[in-house]
Amino acid sequence: MVIKLDQTDEEEVSFVAQEKANPNIKLPVHLLYKEDGYYVVRINDLSPNW
Repeated sequence: MVIKLDQTDEEEVSFVAQEKANPNIKLPVHLLYKEDGYYVVRINDLSPNW
């Protein structure tokens, strides 16, 4: 997943992922790459219906 943030002001950014069907379960998110406001994250353990 690629996310573009327009205003980060060099602050620390974190991501949380959850499925709509199971909102109480937080999925593992790993930041793979960041540059110029673009963040590439990997979300693991998604169900086939995500």
